[in-house]
Amino acid sequence: MKHIVFASVFLVALNLYSQDKFENHNVSFDCGISRNKSKAVLHMEQLMVEKDFDAIRSNLQSKQTAKQFLAIVILEILNNKNHIQLDSIEQDRINRLKQSGSIIFTCSGCVYQEVNQFEGIFSSDNNHFLLKSAKEWAYKKLNNN
Repeated sequence: MKHIVFASVFLVALNLYSQDKFENHNVSFDCGISRNKSKAVLHMEQLMVEKDFDAIRSNLQSKQTAKQFLAIVILEILNNKNHIQLDSIEQDRINRLKQSGSIIFTCSGCVYQEVNQFEGIFSSDNNHFLLKSAKEWAYKKLNNN
């Protein structure tokens, strides 16, 4: 009986850990039947609405890869539009993140989830579906504010 209780507690804890890890590293613009956005997307949208570019910059240092990814996309757009100027430290951090094996998850419906690495998303062809989606999302949100 002790073993069953221990195994049950262990499995519940593992599930909660996995779910938390997914939440912190998930980038979704249109997930599930209800077409929800991930927590990271909602968080970054709020920062864009508030034009809190310093907070967006700080997400380059986040432990949550979803926020790092979105910060890179947003900051590069803002830099290209001359709304901000990235300093050499930020640019170096962005370049290192882009070449890293950091992982983010994407949700493309109720049952389909994909695991992506930064180095694959930001490869030289820049044709990755997640990068395209993130850029479209960011341009739309930035132009509406």
